[in-house]
Amino acid sequence: YEPMKPTKCKQKKKKTTLKYYNDQNLGLQPEKAHSKDAEFDLKYPGKETLVLPPRTVMTIDLKIAVEVSQGSMMQLASRSSLAAKGIMVKGSVIDAGY
Repeated sequence: YEPMKPTKCKQKKKKTTLKYYNDQNLGLQPEKAHSKDAEFDLKYPGKETLVLPPRTVMTIDLKIAVEVSQGSMMQLASRSSLAAKGIMVKGSVIDAGY
């Protein structure tokens, strides 16, 4: 028995384009905080501070809509900085049919 050697998977790098719509110009543009980030950050556009009571679920309107192209999907996920504070984003998958 010989141990398997790792093989690198070659993948063409493609630039991700995100088409979004700003609700009455109240939302914030999705952006990458750093050039090497995997994908885009979404930010809360409100001026008031949100208070999230323990063990509760809250829906937050980001005032944007995102267009997902046919055959693709978008996934919402918690950033590690939020998870460290005990705030979890429900991992939702959004596809073109939604």
